[in-house]
Amino acid sequence: MNQKDRLTIAEDLVRLLPTQPSDAAAWEIKERLEDKNALVYKMLKQNSTVEYRCTACGARGEGKFISGTGRGYYAKKWGFIEHDDIGHPVEYRGDNVGICPRCGENVSIRKIGKNDSAAFFYGDNFLTVHVIKGYITIICWRINKIADMAGCEHYTFHGCEAVAFIGGGSVRFVKWTATFNGGSRFIEQWEVRKKYTDIINECGRRKVIDVDAVEYETYKRSALDLYIVEGEQYGDILPVQYMRIYSKYPCIENLTRQGYSDKITEIIGKTVRGYGYYYEEKYRYCLDEIKKYIDLKKAKPHEIFRLEKDEMHLIREVDIEDLALWTEIREKRGIKMDAKTLEIARGLRDEGVQLEDFLLDNNMSKFFPVAHTINYLGKQYEDHSVIRGNYYGDYLRMMKAVYGDLRLELLFPKNLVEMHDRMTELYNQKQDEILCREIAAANKKRMVMAWTDEETGLMIRPAASQSELVQEGKNLHHCVASYTKAHASGETNIFFIRRISAPDVSYFTLEWKEEHVVQNRGNHNCQRTPEVVIFEKKWLEYLKTLNKKEKSKNGRKQNAAGRVGA
Repeated sequence: MNQKDRLTIAEDLVRLLPTQPSDAAAWEIKERLEDKNALVYKMLKQNSTVEYRCTACGARGEGKFISGTGRGYYAKKWGFIEHDDIGHPVEYRGDNVGICPRCGENVSIRKIGKNDSAAFFYGDNFLTVHVIKGYITIICWRINKIADMAGCEHYTFHGCEAVAFIGGGSVRFVKWTATFNGGSRFIEQWEVRKKYTDIINECGRRKVIDVDAVEYETYKRSALDLYIVEGEQYGDILPVQYMRIYSKYPCIENLTRQGYSDKITEIIGKTVRGYGYYYEEKYRYCLDEIKKYIDLKKAKPHEIFRLEKDEMHLIREVDIEDLALWTEIREKRGIKMDAKTLEIARGLRDEGVQLEDFLLDNNMSKFFPVAHTINYLGKQYEDHSVIRGNYYGDYLRMMKAVYGDLRLELLFPKNLVEMHDRMTELYNQKQDEILCREIAAANKKRMVMAWTDEETGLMIRPAASQSELVQEGKNLHHCVASYTKAHASGETNIFFIRRISAPDVSYFTLEWKEEHVVQNRGNHNCQRTPEVVIFEKKWLEYLKTLNKKEKSKNGRKQNAAGRVGA
């Protein structure tokens, strides 16, 4: 079934979606809702006194009104002052959490507006599962808890979003719309909408209610009921993503029936995408990445995990990332890692080592025996506290840059830290050589801009190398070294201003870009001296003369070419 057919079916479903949860679902949601209490208050007697009421103990009292202070992050909202049992004054400010002066319970402090009868003080999202016209549908509800001045608590339910799973795919519905000021409001009827913010994707434990679907065979066939029950024992559950996988690959229910609901959630969690606006058919997880961990075309659990039957114990013993590495190494290298090697590999991955880059890469894996490489890295990381992250990967990258390829005799040095430092020096030298060649090529055009002025006793020339730029930055205490690559590529041009009598002593550094001086700085980025200002003006006049000569020369060439053509 294609998406167009699904949308046609969705037009019928949208009229059947409930606008309120069933009584049974609403009751269970209230039971699972976190127990919160409120201290609500309302203004009295020309805004000088407030009356408050606690929903925990029902106590009523009066306090002295206090206005808000400050702005922004440090602002304090208005509220009231009441005295505790000892007689000390205590501030109760709007939208804060405090303690009831009567019963001592933790309460949310909320102000009831002049024209309002109650105040909101707590809310949460819950999912309910339904079977509508034979299609499993998951609805996200927003439940708000409000309190009035009588101390009574009330509940309001609003539908937010829904997903119906139809013919191998899904269609989404929403029941809210954005407002002009960036907020949102609930609407009366469900709509099929392609673009909006997703909030239905994740739901914590004990927040999925399926009382309206348990009797349907379609629901039981998906094993979603087992996934919800078992998943709540381990932590958060992702029923929407589970059903999206089931819609395309029904074999996922075999894992659920074998008790691997927690692993399904773990796998989905590894592939979840960022949270944001305008998600259409591409949801927040990537199916291709899920295939990295399981083979969704198989039916039996051990085949789905790409394991032999006698290897299924690994699922409970190792992280799903480690299991994926274990299976990939076995499939691509034909090697089964023992428990000790796998434990070391797990520690290396926790440190940030990208083992896949050299153990599974088609071009590099031949140089790295699995067990030897993992044991070697484990010992190096254990012996040297300075090694962090993908330290070894950086070492290999620099080796390839210096020598053009990997050197077998350097792959497993006795002291990785010493060799890494040495390789860093060679790498920097290599980069310096490359930059020097680039700078030398670019300076062929810049050398014509070099100039000497006997009157001011100053001269200017382009920077000749990376080391010169680094030394200039050290001598004058500024950051000209950071312009090395830009100078080498011609993106900008760095010139040194020196005294004729001391051509090797740093004096001022000038940046020339897009036919004008960007900056001209001396020691500690000081401003130009009067003599440097005069020199700079004369140098610019010299450049104008060069430009005129260049234009005149080009004009003569064009005229000569025109005569030849005639």
